Amino acid sequence: MLKHNVIQLIKICLLKAKPQDVQYSLITLYFIILTNLIIFIYSMGNAVGYIKGTIIASVFVAVLLVYIFLILKTFKLKSRFVQTASTILGCSALLIIFGFILSVCLLILLSLGVSGQLLSGLSKLLMLAIFFWSIFICGFIYKHALNKGWFIALTTAIIMLVFANSATIVVRQFMG
Repeated sequence: MLKHNVIQLIKICLLKAKPQDVQYSLITLYFIILTNLIIFIYSMGNAVGYIKGTIIASVFVAVLLVYIFLILKTFKLKSRFVQTASTILGCSALLIIFGFILSVCLLILLSLGVSGQLLSGLSKLLMLAIFFWSIFICGFIYKHALNKGWFIALTTAIIMLVFANSATIVVRQFMG
């Protein structure tokens, strides 16, 4: 079942499957939440320390989950929570892993003598593309989960990211 859901998440990232194609599974959702926490903690650990990174990652994931639940409840679609949360967090994890892989590839190119300035610009461009693609994918997921058009879906996705990032900024400032 997990293998099937990972394949479906990859297809969703490529816009070839819908959130409802991911099997309803609390175990999968828990696994995806844990995976997200590990990825976020790892990516922030060196910058802010692993204890702060754990707190920030936990707040980020919790805000995402609460937001997803409240949006679905607003549209009277709470029954779609597990699949929607699984797909949003799962696709997010896949894109972050993809970003890590791209970073490693760029470091390899740097070690082979490719211009650091060129790679720096390319790295920023690729990360920006991944960021915008993640918003588009979240919009795609909300479009299907809410049965709404692109405007509402993308707006919902952008607001979700603003809330989650704002919460982590507040937590970081509070922790010093």
